[in-house]
Amino acid sequence: MRTQYKHGLVLFAALLTSGCSLLARPGGGVARYAPALLPHALPAPTHERRWQIAVAEPLAPAPLLGTRILVSPRPGHIEVYHAARWQEAPAVLLKSLIIQALHEAGAAGAADSASLQRTDFLLESDLFRFQSDYRDTPAPSVSIDLYVRLIRVADGQVAAARRFSVVEPAAGSAMPAVFEAFERAIDRLVRDCADWAVAAGDRIGADTASR
Repeated sequence: MRTQYKHGLVLFAALLTSGCSLLARPGGGVARYAPALLPHALPAPTHERRWQIAVAEPLAPAPLLGTRILVSPRPGHIEVYHAARWQEAPAVLLKSLIIQALHEAGAAGAADSASLQRTDFLLESDLFRFQSDYRDTPAPSVSIDLYVRLIRVADGQVAAARRFSVVEPAAGSAMPAVFEAFERAIDRLVRDCADWAVAAGDRIGADTASR
């Protein structure tokens, strides 16, 4: 993990000031982007879950701590979109959306990690990648990489863990198209993470109750 963070610091120090000029807004203003979950048909509730889960803000390397939107024009090089920012840092955005997705997946007891007093599980994660990448194509693809751990609060043990990685191609190189690709990628990753966490919570809860 520390090696990943050191690598992130090196990349952040090497950010080029030119960015992607095709995204510069004529008036010099900065567009703020706030991803949201895409419309989704909610599953019919199967049973009432008595366990509760809290979500911690993902740990992230230095380049992902701010609101700049990262783009890799070629392997090993990181730049930023000059005329665009996230509304909040990627880790903050993901935490809020994971909580929302958990509720939609049937975990009615999902909450922020500040509510640990009555929580059975804590969802911790490490965010390794949250950027668009060009790979010899006219338009980039969005890449997100999140490693997730489900912690039993009672004993602090890791009950389950999984890595979630998504790649979503953008329809074009302009920021609106890139943002739409980010939103699709975020939606896929967050919903997959929430479904996995709910299934793991049900399984672990059932195993505990049978002992």
